[in-house]
Parts: sequence; C-alpha cells; structure tokens
Amino acid sequence: MKLYRYTLTFDSGFAPNPYGGYCTLATCKPRVHEHAQVGDWVAGFGSASRGRSGQLVYAMRVAETMTFEEYWDDPRFAAKKPRCGSRYEETCGDNVYRRAPDGSWLQESCFHCSDHMGNDLRVNRVLVATEFVYYGDQSIDLPFEIASLGERHFAGIRNYRVNGLSNDGVQMVIAWLQDLCSDGGVVGSPAQRQQIIAAGQDTGLSRRC
Repeated sequence: MKLYRYTLTFDSGFAPNPYGGYCTLATCKPRVHEHAQVGDWVAGFGSASRGRSGQLVYAMRVAETMTFEEYWDDPRFAAKKPRCGSRYEETCGDNVYRRAPDGSWLQESCFHCSDHMGNDLRVNRVLVATEFVYYGDQSIDLPFEIASLGERHFAGIRNYRVNGLSNDGVQMVIAWLQDLCSDGGVVGSPAQRQQIIAAGQDTGLSRRC
C-alpha cells in the first residue's frame, strides 16, 4: 500500500471531483494516474500561495481504476458529466472525455479547455474512490505527530511524492486518513468556488489544476 502526496494549487472541485457519491481523479497529475493501484492512498495538500501550506484538502483510497471510455459509459458516473447552467456541483464534473466515431478524442465543455487535453490524456486511467474525505475550503492542519515527520513530506511538493517517509510514517499517516474517511465524504466547498463564479468561464480561472 502506497501513499501518493501532492500540492493542490487550485481547488475547483474538478480535480479531484468529490461529488456524486465518489471521489474521482480523472484529470491532472498523470503520473499519479499511471502508478496508483487499488488500495493505495492519494492525498492533496494546500499550497502556500493560497495560505494553506501543508493542510489536508482531500484524501481518497483507490477502489478501482478504469479507462476514460469506461468512465464515460458507466452509468454510475453519469452525474459527473458536466451540466452547464446547473448547480456548481454539476458544472464541475470531470467525466469529460469520450471517443468520436473515428476514434479521436472529444472533450465536453468543462473546467478544462482544449489546451489541457494533451496532459489529461497522457494516461488513459481514472482513479475512483468510495472511501474519501474532501475538506476543500475547510482544509485541516496535520496533527502534531504527523507534522513532526517533516514539512517537506506534505508541503511545497512539486509534481508528487510517494517515497521519503519511513514505513512507520506511512502507516501513521494512512491510519489517520482512514479515521478521517470513516466519517468523511464532502465536508467543505471547493476553495476557489466563489472566485470561479465571480470571474466566469472566460477568464480561464476555472480551467486550471
């Protein structure tokens, strides 16, 4: 069991998407998509630029993986197809890639523009979790015993980290995450939600990771 950690620089509710009864990571962080296996944990931590350095924004335990094609066709995830003009939770859906009849990729109107397609589609793999907690704008500080493992393990992470912590350290963090997820689900709203609503789609603010 591995623990993937990264800094979440822009929290829009798109990546990860915690709605519809599942937490999914379908876009951004292609290397995490590629390597994370069923049973592994993925945790996103706040950024210094947002005043949330090292705080836990969300955590998920990977329950299954699937291709974009499978994700699009699976009725469990129909609610994650973005619906423009609907409630925010429905507009930020991450089920946005499907095949055209000629086999090329199509992108639904969503929080990512076409410039993101190359990065999003580098790895055809979606991570799905039923065991998760999403704090969003209610991100929480690490408990003392975990923070004592070293700030570098949870803050200012470039790309992602899976190594560095001792086995005991990993187990300590995972035990904490499991406890949080036992009463988890969606706790807060995306931290940049109001910024996105105020700015609208044209600024591109809502289309970043």
